[in-house]
Amino acid sequence: MTLDELIDLFQAKALAPPPAASQLFARHLECKESLQIASVLTSAMARHGASGDRPIPAPSEILPPLA
Repeated sequence: MTLDELIDLFQAKALAPPPAASQLFARHLECKESLQIASVLTSAMARHGASGDRPIPAPSEILPPLA
């Protein structure tokens, strides 16, 4: 592959629309509610981690049933 072909390939990739999964992820990162939830979660984790207590238990409604 020549340098010109490689440049053309990169230019085509740069101009092409991103895949649907990337678009969904980008919308998620731009969502005000998602950013607020992430901020609340990370601050809670930092406070709990700094206290040296035992791990935060996960709510039972999000855990899969044990078989």
